[in-house]
Amino acid sequence: MTMIKLVYCITKKAGLTDEEFFRYWENIHGPIGESGLLGISETSSDMRNLLEHETQDMGAAEAVALFCYQVKKWIGAFAAALGGLDTLVFAGGIGGNAPPAAPGFAMGWDSLESNSKKSETRRMRA
Repeated sequence: MTMIKLVYCITKKAGLTDEEFFRYWENIHGPIGESGLLGISETSSDMRNLLEHETQDMGAAEAVALFCYQVKKWIGAFAAALGGLDTLVFAGGIGGNAPPAAPGFAMGWDSLESNSKKSETRRMRA
């Protein structure tokens, strides 16, 4: 959304009306819509709702899959930067309303666990 604001400010300096700006933006980039889970699914930003409908709704399935990918990517990055994880806790709406055991969240964690066990074993031997 920051990019849109920047372009909007530049077009205002150029003397374009709001209508001219939106017509220009849609011709170049497509329609301005929602972002996040709602923008991807086009139906909801609520993970509980998306998990309920992911088997029937392709947009919901894409939003859940992308969200799970991003969560795993960031956790992996933090785990690498920190040299491993002792504990991983999901809190807030995701932890309380869409537990990590939900499909998609659970896949792939075993490699992180096995890597931390391997490094623990290496430390114990040293």
